[in-house]
Amino acid sequence: MPQIKEIIAKLLSLEWFKKIEEIVAVVIVVASIAIISGVVRILTTQSIPLYGIRVFAPSMAFQTYAEFIVVLVYYLLGTAGIFLYYLAVRQRFSERGNNYAILGATLLVLFSIIGILTGITSKF
Repeated sequence: MPQIKEIIAKLLSLEWFKKIEEIVAVVIVVASIAIISGVVRILTTQSIPLYGIRVFAPSMAFQTYAEFIVVLVYYLLGTAGIFLYYLAVRQRFSERGNNYAILGATLLVLFSIIGILTGITSKF
């Protein structure tokens, strides 16, 4: 009987709801980034064949699967960097940890920006 009371108390405490809320938020962010990266375009248009080791299609009218994956990864890195900035500003770490978090976030965002700009310039 005490075990049933514990289970009912856990269900009524709604702590599990906060975890589900966080998971849903992460899924929404990743789905949004996938849509921005071009998943709709990949699913609705035909991909052109590229020969060699080229990742980006040479035209703005086409997008390859590899290009979608590369852009998705760069957007995820940028989002992770911004989230790391958020954690550092909220002082979730020690003072030294905050300094490292800001450095890491800066590197992630910078790497993401450079990657996206390199991809855009290779399309022209």
